Amino acid sequence: MALRTLIVFCLLNVSLLAKSQEPDIDVELSRCILNDAEACVNVGHSYRYGQGVSQDYSKAIGFFTKACNLDNAEGCFRTGLSYALDEVVSEDSSKAIGYFRKACDLDNALGCNAAGSFYGQNEELRPDYGKATDFYTKACNLGLADGCFDLGVSYADGEGVRQDYGKAADLYTKACNLDLAGGCFNLGRSYYIGEGVREDLIQAKELFGKACDLGSQNGCHNYKALNEQGIK
Repeated sequence: MALRTLIVFCLLNVSLLAKSQEPDIDVELSRCILNDAEACVNVGHSYRYGQGVSQDYSKAIGFFTKACNLDNAEGCFRTGLSYALDEVVSEDSSKAIGYFRKACDLDNALGCNAAGSFYGQNEELRPDYGKATDFYTKACNLGLADGCFDLGVSYADGEGVRQDYGKAADLYTKACNLDLAGGCFNLGRSYYIGEGVREDLIQAKELFGKACDLGSQNGCHNYKALNEQGIK
């Protein structure tokens, strides 16, 4: 997954973490002043998404940073995103990765995967594939499908680890079981060409079909092609 795509994915996921009901901003602000980290995150979300207050990225970042300083994982992750995406603050890869690493240390899976992507894909930093795979591994172990997928790609490409197509297929399987289209597609490809698994066109078609259902146009194309070849 390209770095920018990863960051946008993270942003979309975090938006889903925002509470569906608008919090009482005055109550949350009072709690934040008393160093309630979760309340600071809630206030940050309110300003970030304009929930009950006028949208203000600068104030949002301030509250996320305070939450991070209070060892709140989501606060650290959101602050890292702000530096990665140039939300009011100047884009700063070194600061972004520092906040992502702290989020990961606090067991935030998105923070782990973002840190891995920065180490493995950011052109401003010298690639360190070994560190990247360490962060992908933790993200995957924390149940993040993209972490499993990115770690699978690392094994397939031999970046940071010894190339192992079987291990890559296992990781694509885990990502697919977590309903990640890319995981299903790559696993389907593995079965199609017999890479790390025994060649099985029926299984490949099934996986391309699942990838298609999850939104992969390439999955739809490959499913149709195998169907036209008479693969049942």
